[in-house]
Amino acid sequence: MFKDYHDKYGCIFIHVPKVAGTSIERVVFETDKWLVGHVRALDYINQDKNKFESYFSFAFVRNPFDRMVSAFHYLKKGGGNNGDKIWADENLKNFDTFEQFVLALKNKNIKDKILSWQHFTPQYKFICDENKNILVNFIGKLENINNDFKIVKNELNFDRNLIHSNS
Repeated sequence: MFKDYHDKYGCIFIHVPKVAGTSIERVVFETDKWLVGHVRALDYINQDKNKFESYFSFAFVRNPFDRMVSAFHYLKKGGGNNGDKIWADENLKNFDTFEQFVLALKNKNIKDKILSWQHFTPQYKFICDENKNILVNFIGKLENINNDFKIVKNELNFDRNLIHSNS
C-alpha cells in the first residue's frame, strides 16, 4: 500500500470514493495517474503503524446522501474502471432511477451487497478503526473544500490549487 510518493510528500491521503479524491490526489501528489485507490487508514496502520503515524494523514468526507446520489450516477455511467462497470452492470441493472435504488435498500440482502461496494461503503470505515476512533490527523469536508484544503496546503507547505476532475 505505501508507495514512494507517500515518502516524497510526507503524507497519506485516504481517498474516500466520491469525495473529490481524484482532484486532491492530482494536486497533492502532482500526478495525473491513478494512484493507490481507496485504501482504508486501518490498512495502512496494519502494514506499518510507525510510518503511518509519522506522516500527516488526511481525508475528505461529504454529506452521505449527496455521496450516495453521486456514486449511483457515477456507477450507472460505467464508473472509473472495468471493475466498477462489471459491478454496476450486475448490481444496479434493475434500477432506472435513484428513487428505485433507494427503495430497494429496504431489502437487507440488497442493502448488504450495495454497502459492500467501496463507492457505497460508509465513509467512517475508511478513516476510523473498529471502535469508530478517528485514525487520520485531519478530516476536511467537501462542502467546505476550499477552506479545508488550505489547511492541507499549509500542513504540507505547498501552494497548488485544486482543479476538478472525475465526477
